[in-house]
Amino acid sequence: MDPRRVLGMHPDGWLLKKFGYHDVGCAGLIHVVAGFFALGVLINLGPRIGKYNEDGTANELLPHNVPMVLIGLMLIIVGFFGFLGGCAILNPGAQWTNIYGQPMTLSAYGFNTLMCFSGGIIGAWITTRDPFWMMSGALAGIFVAAAGLDLWYPPLAFLLGIVGGVIIKPGNDFLVKMGIDDSVGAVSVHGFSGILGVLAVGIFASGFPGPGDAPATSFMGQLVGVIVMMLCGFVPGYLVSLLLKSVGILRVPDEVQEIGLDLAEIPAKAYPEAAGYKSATLAPAE
Repeated sequence: MDPRRVLGMHPDGWLLKKFGYHDVGCAGLIHVVAGFFALGVLINLGPRIGKYNEDGTANELLPHNVPMVLIGLMLIIVGFFGFLGGCAILNPGAQWTNIYGQPMTLSAYGFNTLMCFSGGIIGAWITTRDPFWMMSGALAGIFVAAAGLDLWYPPLAFLLGIVGGVIIKPGNDFLVKMGIDDSVGAVSVHGFSGILGVLAVGIFASGFPGPGDAPATSFMGQLVGVIVMMLCGFVPGYLVSLLLKSVGILRVPDEVQEIGLDLAEIPAKAYPEAAGYKSATLAPAE
């Protein structure tokens, strides 16, 4: 059975037919599900070695290579223009539609994606000045606007993106205080932003007509959808990771954590600065 039909991401899905659930860019089906699946896994996985001190305070474990992290995030961002464009249904010689069969334009998807992506970077820059969170904010901005990508006026998509960029670092900090070590901010960037994205339709687009005999969008309908998506992510994530933990294959051994996964898998000195090597001294050009 098509999971989109089960979860409402289909013209015949029960969330759409009964509650008017609207989520054209899969903020719920992909990002809320993924974020809360990650949360279920992280609860069983536990923190990395060195993340917390004996008094419960947390340490910042720095990444090996920030430029490569940023390149990876930017590749994902560019890919979302294609992914979200793929949520449009091409009807040659006729009006294009969204996944529910409702009229849409490709420019709405493309330009709104650009606006919310830009807003996400700005929101994260204002609050963190951190390159990692800025690029993550771009993703969060896209996720906050994704559910109503076909409905938003571009300035609203931009403002929603800013909200996405602003919330992710405090969201991740909250998890850290709760003892949950999310090294890449997956729960906050995907889960929390996805929730806001789905609920934003219920706040700003309530009353938008549903396709066929489906009810109009509403805040309660979007809230029901959020709860369903959270459960569909968290429950299997927790149970599968609990099973893996019970047989001892969820977390790599402590000694592997200490020397690093890269060195354990590929014994090459990829990070010479960490192995006692001195950097070359660069002289200015004449």
